[in-house]
Amino acid sequence: MDLTEKDRKFISKRVRLVKVLPIVIIIYLCLLIGWYVWECISEPLIYNPFAVLSALKNNTIPETSLIIMAGLYPLFLVISMFLLIFIMVFALMAISSEKKYIEIIQRLGGPTFRTNLSTFEKEKTAQPDNPVDYSRSG
Repeated sequence: MDLTEKDRKFISKRVRLVKVLPIVIIIYLCLLIGWYVWECISEPLIYNPFAVLSALKNNTIPETSLIIMAGLYPLFLVISMFLLIFIMVFALMAISSEKKYIEIIQRLGGPTFRTNLSTFEKEKTAQPDNPVDYSRSG
């Protein structure tokens, strides 16, 4: 069975995404690491927990810094929660795409959701000339 035009567009879009995404991720990670290092150097009491521990032991943290840190802590927690939600939404979107890939593969004669992949490989190698009906459950 041939792919439909909709399937071809979907696959070509995914191929472009797979080519560009690693570059974007590497750039993003470099920027993120650079930003964190810069912040650790410029504001060690906000970003470096070891500097905070040292300053607490020596009683050298100014009161204004403690107030700012106490105010920022809830903000960072809220931002972290939104970040986790954002990651979960993207994970769900990825799963949705994978389901579409599986549907395309099934239309082309691949295994179904219920077919064990090792059983599929054994059947395919055992009877290369006879097509196997993979739509059966089991």
